[in-house]
Amino acid sequence: MITIHRTPLYLPELKRDAIVYMALPKDYFSNTNRRFPVLYCHDGHNLFYEADSYGGATWGMQDAMALPTMPSFIVVSISCAQKGNQRLEEFNMFPGRFPSHPLWKIEPRGKQYLDYVLGPFKNEIDQTYRTLPEAKHTFMMGSSMGGVISLQAAYHYADRVQHIAGLSNAFYVSPNDLESMIQNATHTIQTIYLDTGDQEEGLEVTSSYLDSNRRIHRAIMEKGNVKRYYYEEIPGGIHHESSWRKRLPSVLKFLFQDYQ
Repeated sequence: MITIHRTPLYLPELKRDAIVYMALPKDYFSNTNRRFPVLYCHDGHNLFYEADSYGGATWGMQDAMALPTMPSFIVVSISCAQKGNQRLEEFNMFPGRFPSHPLWKIEPRGKQYLDYVLGPFKNEIDQTYRTLPEAKHTFMMGSSMGGVISLQAAYHYADRVQHIAGLSNAFYVSPNDLESMIQNATHTIQTIYLDTGDQEEGLEVTSSYLDSNRRIHRAIMEKGNVKRYYYEEIPGGIHHESSWRKRLPSVLKFLFQDYQ
């Protein structure tokens, strides 16, 4: 049985309220000598409970974790910022541009967000739960802008997280900066999973998602510094939790294929 804790919390470093979701694997309490890898997810309100989710649909994370063939890991996730464009700001380390919203002024706050999540927040998780705290056992995953900040974490916080997944990534917000980030990397990244649907309609049109994801895919392939890399364009994939829910089990099995 998957155990889920839902805890309201004020985040002083980010100056906002949030809900922290913690999901413990089915064997967490039966195997008390074991420590577990940790997956940090963004937009935690969309992972577990329909009542909390943005549009009434979830990723069904607890169902995926409970599958008999799924490796055991801990999931930790913080609900996103709700005011104005704060979510877009927290999920990008670079200045962002939204072609369909040219008047939006997005001030990047991704460094502050990742400094907190992979700093004091992660430290508290590691002190409270039986985690494997090293970067080689630390994972991060998100969709849309959550995919953007996850990719940035892999390149800028490699001493804290070594494996990331991004679904339906909104790479069109900062394509030049993201491409330069990849080209200038000097370290090896363990695992990257990226995908995009061919029917994405989020803050931009389908072509923005496809073109920008293909550009980042090419940059990663040309750089060649990722040990385990996977990229896919999902036929019929849309920008919605229902679509991410369908492919979540396969994404998790790819990420955690070295675990039982």
